[in-house]
Amino acid sequence: MALCCLGAVNPAHAVTFLKFDELPDGTNVEEQYAALGVHFVNDFSSVSGYRACPRVTATAAAWSAPNVLVNETWDERVWGSHNTPMVIRFDEPTSGVGMRLGRVRGDAGFATISLFDAAGGLCAQRQIPLADDFTVGTEIWAPEANARLLVIDYGDSSCPEALDDLAFLPGLPGGPADTKPPKVQIAEPADNAVVNEQPVFIRGRVEDNSGAVAACKINGQGVRLSPRTPPSQKPYYEFLHLQPLEPGSNPVAAAAWDAVGMTGGHAITIHFGLPADVRIQDFHLTQRGILRDKPCDLDGPFVAGKFTICRLRVQALTGYGTPTYVSAAKLFLYRNEGGSDQLVTELWGTQYSPLTGSFNSPSQMAGIHFWIPGHLTNIEGQYRFHFQFYLGDLPLWESDPPCASSHITFSRTNPVRMFVLPTEAPLLSPYLGQSHVQGVLEVLDFFRRAYPIAEDGLDLVIGAPLPLADGSDAMNAAHTYIDGTGFEWTFKDLHASGIWRAPYETVYIDPQRTTSLGARITTGPLVNLPPAAMWGVFRPGSPPQWEDKKFSVPMDDDHDGSIDNDLIHYAGSFRDEQTGQW
Repeated sequence: MALCCLGAVNPAHAVTFLKFDELPDGTNVEEQYAALGVHFVNDFSSVSGYRACPRVTATAAAWSAPNVLVNETWDERVWGSHNTPMVIRFDEPTSGVGMRLGRVRGDAGFATISLFDAAGGLCAQRQIPLADDFTVGTEIWAPEANARLLVIDYGDSSCPEALDDLAFLPGLPGGPADTKPPKVQIAEPADNAVVNEQPVFIRGRVEDNSGAVAACKINGQGVRLSPRTPPSQKPYYEFLHLQPLEPGSNPVAAAAWDAVGMTGGHAITIHFGLPADVRIQDFHLTQRGILRDKPCDLDGPFVAGKFTICRLRVQALTGYGTPTYVSAAKLFLYRNEGGSDQLVTELWGTQYSPLTGSFNSPSQMAGIHFWIPGHLTNIEGQYRFHFQFYLGDLPLWESDPPCASSHITFSRTNPVRMFVLPTEAPLLSPYLGQSHVQGVLEVLDFFRRAYPIAEDGLDLVIGAPLPLADGSDAMNAAHTYIDGTGFEWTFKDLHASGIWRAPYETVYIDPQRTTSLGARITTGPLVNLPPAAMWGVFRPGSPPQWEDKKFSVPMDDDHDGSIDNDLIHYAGSFRDEQTGQW
């Protein structure tokens, strides 16, 4: 490498060499060459990971033995060198630099070398091929002799930047100046965030129009900056700082200084509160996905072997009575066998809100959810739900649901046998397309979820498809379902009088009229419903397990003006007011 030619630009100044051979192997380089006006960006931290740590490394591949400088990372699998450059800042303008670049590991093919002036303008840029040694030298020059920042980037590769024999030549005074302060942004936590543990990680970003940041502090403590390089642009910097907190409100202020001493900052407030009182405010258990606004919401009856959703609203308060939250929750599911509770499983809850101590309505996706597969309750019986709440990884509180009974009954129900009779094409014919098959499966899945049956409680029988009529008299006569050129189901109702149902009143079992139990048919004229759609009306029966959740109302199916002859088509229970029997 013709490093000697660097002196031809400014003969009054000598070339300065940094060979790194005088430093011990393993030295992290940052301010060791500050007396020469050279500073290396180093984000080394023993607490958190690091991605840009220039480190002296002894290697047989060094041009000037025994050392090279490698931009090391903490763990390539997690904190790799991808798009994390080596950044070197000069106190004075520089005419040009020379170096020997190579690879100590990895397979990066090229290196991009960039020089920026004091205002962040790109002075010069080169891309060179890389090898597994340091025998090839490279030079890059600033046409105005005013470079202040050197960026070496191996791009989107896990291969760390590595150099030997860095040389630079002082430049000329003047040129663009840095006139703007740094911009500091704390990204996490959010301002006025509530946390229940400390210390917390403060994550943020610093930018400066020069691309050079001299220092950054949070609440007066130094913070390491990790450089990032957008393509052909000056670097910006990210930080990850571990900040201790005191109970109550904690102001957190981040400040950064650029190379000329201008300062920028950003401040937030973090509220730290250890949970002192934890209790379950609302307990919701459902197999249909229906939740009600009550402390103990049991959307029963519950079917053994059916997927179940459990949701909690947890109230967590600090010792001062202010809201906070728990870190995690675990469900212990027990089944009563022979008079004693036996553990079935343990399930971790899923939290949908950072502040799980509060949400406004049962319909919000907040609180803590537990997804209970059907096979865990496949045996019918009495089940008990018990919860353990955690602060970090420490189990600190236990609680049962706020319900009158400690056990909930899961009962086995009979399966539903469904007969599907398609027309013209098979139900799952590949000629109908993938969207049709997906739609059929979604309908069957919805039926299995909505009806009170176990996960394996739907027995499906698919018949051979009915042929469509071709309009011939022979085909019309051969098939009773054919009417003209189409087909008509027995439940299709297009009577001119419309659809009529029996009058009824809801039956309540409590004086407050809050809990219903089906309905009672009343004496009076039939009620006319809106006209049926062109394809008729489908009225499935109501499974008796639904009790008050749904009930069938007798219809005037034969359109004779009464329901007397239609009741034989309805399965239900009718109470005899004289005897009190159903």
